[in-house]
Amino acid sequence: MGVRVNPLNWMLTIVLLASVLMSSASAQTDSTEDDYSYTFAGFYESWLGRAGEALIDNRLANLPRHVNMVMLAFMKPDSQYQGSLNLAGTGLEFSYDGITLKRTLRALKARNPQTKILISVGGAEYDDWSKVNASSIAQFVNDFELDGVDIDFEPENMACTIGSEKHVLCTNGNLLTDAVNSLRSAMPRPRMLTLTAFHVGAYGEGRWRNAKPTGFPLYGYALPFLQSEAAGNIDLLGLMAYDAGKEFEPLEAYRAYRKWFEGPILIGVSVPPESWGGHIYSVSSTEAMLKDLLEAGADGAFLWSLQKKPTVAPDKDMPDAAMLIGTICRALDFPTCDGE
Repeated sequence: MGVRVNPLNWMLTIVLLASVLMSSASAQTDSTEDDYSYTFAGFYESWLGRAGEALIDNRLANLPRHVNMVMLAFMKPDSQYQGSLNLAGTGLEFSYDGITLKRTLRALKARNPQTKILISVGGAEYDDWSKVNASSIAQFVNDFELDGVDIDFEPENMACTIGSEKHVLCTNGNLLTDAVNSLRSAMPRPRMLTLTAFHVGAYGEGRWRNAKPTGFPLYGYALPFLQSEAAGNIDLLGLMAYDAGKEFEPLEAYRAYRKWFEGPILIGVSVPPESWGGHIYSVSSTEAMLKDLLEAGADGAFLWSLQKKPTVAPDKDMPDAAMLIGTICRALDFPTCDGE
């Protein structure tokens, strides 16, 4: 003879089990989100962007989730963006139009909602910082639904010297301060404002007065800005730990910047070959360097660039972008490093 079961008890049991399972799934999802505690930014070179048959840049739209910040490179500081998603006058060199770009960025956000997308202004080629068109840049950010602006500040020469009181003085020292202030005024928080800074930009004072490598025209150029109130307008700083030669020590450069900047600092790695100095980031040296910097307090890393290729067949000693994306992901101890 079978046991008679009360249908109401069964229903209550099923409801309780479902509740437990849903809570467990939610906890797992939240845990996964929390595990992406570091920032991993990647520069996307507009001149290498390509749209497919579906009128979308698939490479940009399908970036892996662990690349949780994307810098679109590069926009002119004196941009003449006129609206209507027209890329003319911006300095961006996409082979497709602004409508396709916005469609692509929306696809990226739909796939990776947590990813921040910024327009990077400046770079080595665009350095007319005396004519910053903050309103044009802010309008671009709004029209393309971006999260903010990265200031890639690499002017040709700031004319910096060590003054009589052992402080760095720059003839054009207000360029960066004025650019940051004008962009923040045109683009209040919660829009992000970040700074990509030159490797030796915080050298020249104190224990770093003669830190190697010396001789760069931008040696110490960031100090007048970092020591001003304007530095409070920056949400994150990226340290270019490349193109500095074999004498450069990323940990010392980080410590020099950290003396003056309390916010998040990312450590920049370049796909080889670097533009100057003969240094190469291999898989093993990237892992070792980031391990040291993260232990020292760095808040993540960035890669120049997401599309750059080495000049020879890639291997662990001469990695391509895909290999370094995976290497950085593992160094940051992210829960998944798929799409490598």
